Amino acid sequence: MSLKIFDYCCSNGHVFEVWLREAADADPPVCPECGTPAERRLPSAPGLKPVEGTTRTEVAGDVTLRRAAEARRAAKEAYVAVMRRVVEKAEDVGRNFPDAVRAMERGSEERRLVRGECTPLVAAELRADGIDVLPIPDEALKPLN
Repeated sequence: MSLKIFDYCCSNGHVFEVWLREAADADPPVCPECGTPAERRLPSAPGLKPVEGTTRTEVAGDVTLRRAAEARRAAKEAYVAVMRRVVEKAEDVGRNFPDAVRAMERGSEERRLVRGECTPLVAAELRADGIDVLPIPDEALKPLN
């Protein structure tokens, strides 16, 4: 004959164990501390089963992924902060950006820090001509509150 351990709780909050063949085998158990009948049956450790497919068990992998995401977020924030400083110091030449940087490269204009509008195709052409251009993220152009 095998017995199972069931946990119960009385109306006074006392938790106690009862050994039975099945939970329905006997009358409601009585609390050994106060003598009141058990109010409810509680889940007990042998009756708990691990949930499959909905919980993560590889904590080290989760921590590694979280740290990598935090590092990417910190790097992006640092990049945006640097770009904000560049935007503050750069002269906005607007749509004349490609002509302005080409003129500076030829030496017909004084070299200075400029920013402006440029399509990805024109940016690729400038890079092919040996002129370094860098896209400015939208976050760097938005004013801070």
